[in-house]
Amino acid sequence: MAADSGSIAYNLKVTSSPPGALISYHRRGDPPHTYAERTNATISSLPYAMLYVRIEKEGYRAEEREYDPYHDPTHEIDFQLQR
Repeated sequence: MAADSGSIAYNLKVTSSPPGALISYHRRGDPPHTYAERTNATISSLPYAMLYVRIEKEGYRAEEREYDPYHDPTHEIDFQLQR
């Protein structure tokens, strides 16, 4: 957790199978931010907060998931894309 590590920011690794999906993320109530890199990528220096991470790849269904850095110490989220 943030208190344990002394950090108020974290890096989130976003992966997908297949790779190459567009990544966007936002906190509840905020507009989405599109990340410059595609999966598989690591978003650096995110504030400790619940996030919604969305990925999109042509020919596959878009998917959005909630990510909780307080309960997932791996700081990784993986998507298995479906057609």
